[in-house]
Amino acid sequence: MSSQSESSSTLDKPVIADDEKLALQYVKGLKEFYSHAGMYAIFLVSFLALGRFTDPKLVWGFVGWGVGVILHALVAYEVIGLFSAGWEKRLVEKRLGRKL
Repeated sequence: MSSQSESSSTLDKPVIADDEKLALQYVKGLKEFYSHAGMYAIFLVSFLALGRFTDPKLVWGFVGWGVGVILHALVAYEVIGLFSAGWEKRLVEKRLGRKL
C-alpha cells in the first residue's frame, strides 16, 4: 500500500530537464542580485537623505558594499563564471563520475 502512495507522489512531481534547471538557477541568481542592489540603493538613498555621510568610515563602507554589488552583478550575469549554474553542474558531474 505504501508503494502506491510513493508512486503517486512521484507522478505528481513535474519532471524538469537539465537546461530548465540551469535556467531556473540563472533567474534565481538574477533575483538575488536585484534584491541586493535594491537594498544597497535603499540604504544609500536613506543615508544621503538623512545627511549621515559625515563619517569617512561610513563612506568607505558604502564603497565596499558597492564593489560587492558590482561583483554580484558580474556573477549573476555570468560575466565571471564563479559559482554559476554550469559550474555547479560540472562539479556534480565530476563528483558522480558521469554526465547528468
